Amino acid sequence: MARSSSWLNLLLGIWVALLCSLSLSAPLESDENLHLVKRDDSLYTIWKSIPGAQKAMGDSALAFGIDQSVDNAWGITYLYGCTALMISDPKFVIVAHMQQESGTGIICINDQTTLNNWLAHTLLPALDQYDPVGTTEVELIYNTNNCAWTSTGVQSIVTWLTNKENWGVERDNILGRPYQGSSGVGTPNTGQPQGLAVVRWLKPQLADFTIGTLQTFFNSDTPNRDQIFVRKS
Repeated sequence: MARSSSWLNLLLGIWVALLCSLSLSAPLESDENLHLVKRDDSLYTIWKSIPGAQKAMGDSALAFGIDQSVDNAWGITYLYGCTALMISDPKFVIVAHMQQESGTGIICINDQTTLNNWLAHTLLPALDQYDPVGTTEVELIYNTNNCAWTSTGVQSIVTWLTNKENWGVERDNILGRPYQGSSGVGTPNTGQPQGLAVVRWLKPQLADFTIGTLQTFFNSDTPNRDQIFVRKS
């Protein structure tokens, strides 16, 4: 009996490993006949399906707990010059959006007073709802027409997020996502991923062995983060 149990555990381990390796190309879901099929939805399709209440508009930050038993997605309204944050974790999501310009024409990311106010009064209330852990990743989206990764504004955000008095996320868990903004009209091109930012959670395919899949997308149909979380034995 013990040998039989050992073989069963080995086979289950191989199956979970195979599932994880397949997810590198596209996540999987089970159809009605229990066959595994690929999930390769376009970013535009995912973004369009997200309710407005789950998209961060200009000068907002939204925090959501993840119900790991259901598929869900969260995003940011179309980006064509603004700064944004996608914070992803298997337990929570935070999406935040800072306007490119103030009402007086100031470029917000380059004005320290405006930036500090946004961090303290818009972003912080969302961050206060969750604590960062090792699985928490921050993607900092910035417009290269206004600033560089090494610029004072972008690095102020990095420093502020890593400060334990503010939030305390690990520096290595903050990733830059540069893009070239445009003088767009505030709506994305149909079917195109440019300017779209999404965090997606996919429910577990093997409920007893996996927790689910966490994905993040920006400017591309290919996810930047595509990670299956496996239950600890």
